[in-house]
Amino acid sequence: EFISSELMPLAIACSWHVKHTKRVLQSRTVRHVGLNPFLGRLKGHVSREAYGKVLIIGTWNYPVFLTGIQVLQALAAGNSVIVKPAPGAEAITQALLDLFVMSGYPRNVIRQVASSADSVDACLAEGVDLIVMTASSHTGRVVASKAAQYLVPVIAELSGCDAMMVLSTANLERAADAAVFGLRLNGSATCMAPRRILVTSGQADQLRDLILKRCVELRSLRVPERTASQLTGLVHDAVTQGAQLVPCNAMDSGSPTIVDHVQASMKIAQADIFAPVVA
Repeated sequence: EFISSELMPLAIACSWHVKHTKRVLQSRTVRHVGLNPFLGRLKGHVSREAYGKVLIIGTWNYPVFLTGIQVLQALAAGNSVIVKPAPGAEAITQALLDLFVMSGYPRNVIRQVASSADSVDACLAEGVDLIVMTASSHTGRVVASKAAQYLVPVIAELSGCDAMMVLSTANLERAADAAVFGLRLNGSATCMAPRRILVTSGQADQLRDLILKRCVELRSLRVPERTASQLTGLVHDAVTQGAQLVPCNAMDSGSPTIVDHVQASMKIAQADIFAPVVA
């Protein structure tokens, strides 16, 4: 899974940047014909300029793939980079940055800081020109609020509660395969996993059973203790409001959790949780 979800996508991204970075970053002329009859034929010139110092706030679920691409793009555009890794990802992040140095980037343009939240405050006080981050929606709001005090722009990829829509004409076997693939990708610690499945009432039971059959056959998925505790609370909240926990395996075994008859108002249908659960 590490090779397919981390190394291969990063290698593909590196290959794309080798071929296309020069074209993307080169200056170009843009002509606007007929934009305004009073202004006549206009011609604009677009040039790309580096921000300067970029702070990258890394994520724990894809510390190689996502952080690697963000560092690559920042360096290729002429910036220096500061990386704050996610707690627990310090060693692999340092190994990743060492590879950039080995490939030819100067050590003085790549720096790793401590993984604590205080590092963001210290970097803002020191002075950065852009923040790039991948995190939860809550963390994104906190960082954006802090950055606003320094007028530092933020590019944020924030997790959500993604929905999978199954139309009445869908092949339910393929839909079930797709749902389970999303649940097992990177141990379900991904922002693109199907947390909610919207399906017509006439097909809901059949699709649920097809997903359940596939989930029983899955090997155990590792769920961090903090996430497992959050998941238990969300499931309990949903069940007390009328949802049904579909028997699969014990929740603490790491097998996917299926909750049926979920309403949009329930917390489990809104939470950005990185665990193998589907409503």
